[in-house]
Amino acid sequence: MKTGFLTKISLSLVFLLLILLPASALPSGNTTTYSLVHLSDTQNLAFRFPKTYDYTFSYLESIKTRYNISAIIITGDLVSTWDSNKEWDAYSHAVNKTTLPLYVIAGNHDTNRGKNYLTFTRVTGNSNENYVTRLEDFDFVGINYVGTSLKPQEFTTLRQSLVAAPENFTIIATHYYMDQNGIPSKTKGKIDILVNIYT
Repeated sequence: MKTGFLTKISLSLVFLLLILLPASALPSGNTTTYSLVHLSDTQNLAFRFPKTYDYTFSYLESIKTRYNISAIIITGDLVSTWDSNKEWDAYSHAVNKTTLPLYVIAGNHDTNRGKNYLTFTRVTGNSNENYVTRLEDFDFVGINYVGTSLKPQEFTTLRQSLVAAPENFTIIATHYYMDQNGIPSKTKGKIDILVNIYT
């Protein structure tokens, strides 16, 4: 492959394999370690490089046992154009290359900047609702794209779900955490409050 092609892929695909928690950091008696994969902003793969999209997920499938991967978290922009059936087909074809559980939240490209969740919901099974669910030893909070920030009552609902949840660790995933210049969004400030109140 040419360097230019790899550069385009690296710019369009943020791929991070994390070993999130060493055994020593887990609660007493639990020696389980595992990995989670985080992907974000893969829209150019759906739009221009569908074979690379396929390869991304088939590769993750091929290494899941070696790295004890438990799940894939995708923080939005699965496609470039929210109502493009061709791009959503490319996404669907790609994710069917793995048997790993997917935790998906919506990005601005997926939902016409948060205005239309119809195709996103049909393809992913997720709605416009933000949610708290269990992921291994974690409470996982999925916050969909918003142009500014969530309404206070939505954060209250998430906070109440976390307080009632049984796990000691939390992963919060959202699409619009900071802008391209590294300046935090308004959502970031609300997440800080959510974490501080929760902890």
